[in-house]
Amino acid sequence: FPVTILGFNVTLLSNPDLGIVEGEVTLSSIVSDKKDLTLRGVGGHIETAYFMGYTYHNLDIRQLELSKNQANLDISLNDPNAKINPQGTVNLGGRSDFDVVLHATQIKHDKLGVAQKETLLNGRLALHSRGNDFNQIAGTLTVDDFAFKEENKEINLPMANIDFKHSKNLEDWKIRSALADIDLYGSINPNTIIQDVLYSCSRALPSWFSSEKINSGKIENKLEAKIAIKNSSQFTQLFMPELSLPQGADIKLVFDAKKEQLGLNFTSEQIMYDSIVFSKVELIQAVLEDSVVSVS
Repeated sequence: FPVTILGFNVTLLSNPDLGIVEGEVTLSSIVSDKKDLTLRGVGGHIETAYFMGYTYHNLDIRQLELSKNQANLDISLNDPNAKINPQGTVNLGGRSDFDVVLHATQIKHDKLGVAQKETLLNGRLALHSRGNDFNQIAGTLTVDDFAFKEENKEINLPMANIDFKHSKNLEDWKIRSALADIDLYGSINPNTIIQDVLYSCSRALPSWFSSEKINSGKIENKLEAKIAIKNSSQFTQLFMPELSLPQGADIKLVFDAKKEQLGLNFTSEQIMYDSIVFSKVELIQAVLEDSVVSVS
């Protein structure tokens, strides 16, 4: 039989990030047993909903069905500071199975309270993945018409395709985009990667970095990366406007925390930095245990 909910206060769930929800939600059927919860015909309109310090407006639940931990959804948020429409299927039982398309326009992070500077985000994401959990997942992420603006700086990405495999002992990422092609392979320990990298950098540039060696733990930080530059101007204008890299510049990075190895190989026909032009550039920087090698 149909059920209608006219509003509720989710602060009763003892989560300070959630607050009062005002609106109307209906569902045609609900079936629950020890193993599964099934919802059919869920729809409705949420006038306001408080989440993490901001009250969102105008959320339409066009479709929401749940069965065997699989949710089929079509939800549209039409807030003055965020317009978001996720569509597809999501696994809620712990597996990392997703077939979702997300349309996002007019996302104003500063208005939502997640950024201090004036920002604007637009784009379309499509995620297709399979895995036992988030520690073992593989799939493809496609990005279209991505645009990020922060005050007077902007990044536009017409298209990017990311094929990825992630597990506790493996990272295998292939990124193809209009800005750069990136291949990354290895293993990462999220608890120690930053400290390990800083330690290796302190070996090559002790006046810039200061860090002590730590125990990497069971998962070793070991990476190989190749980056082929296509159009770097948007990133350099955002983070280092004095720098200009041409199309065709190549970057190769090798990092092995256990062997205390950090290698960087950069080649480019030309580099411009603050009106100074360098031609036929090849830079090799390597840290090998107790020695530092630099060739340019």
